[in-house]
Amino acid sequence: MSGSLRYANTPSPGADHLAAHADGPHPIQVIEDLPLVRRLLCDIIEEGGQYKVCALSDTEDGAVADFRAHRPAAVVVDLNLKQGSGLGFLNQVRRMDLDYRPALIVVTNHGIAAIEAACMKAGADHFLDKSRDLVRLKTVIDDTLRARMDQDGANDEPLSGAPDSPSGLR
Repeated sequence: MSGSLRYANTPSPGADHLAAHADGPHPIQVIEDLPLVRRLLCDIIEEGGQYKVCALSDTEDGAVADFRAHRPAAVVVDLNLKQGSGLGFLNQVRRMDLDYRPALIVVTNHGIAAIEAACMKAGADHFLDKSRDLVRLKTVIDDTLRARMDQDGANDEPLSGAPDSPSGLR
């Protein structure tokens, strides 16, 4: 399928998917069209082993298909894609009838307030500027997923401390 770059061997989790992954890597989807940035995002996300990139996408259509197939705990999405946009992806996810709420984190070079507002309206939990905020990405994922687990009563344990997982693209 065009736009779908890699799938890890990650099962589709059920309604309490966060609790199901409490002792292992949480599945994270990365949507980014630039290979170097995609590799950097994967390295940041997989460092320490508490997260595993379950799908890489570089188009809106591929991202939606990957999202449905893998049901990630969190999605890191760029706005500019080879086809469609990250904002289009967010709007499609917002209209889905989901039994869980994934963390949706926008990473972009377009730190304009109107774009940030549109992303937040479309369901983004966070809006990060690639030029200055990538150092916070892992903390943002941790905090957002921890808040989801606290809301659902799924787990009070910290997300860190899972075994290491391999890093990078395959």
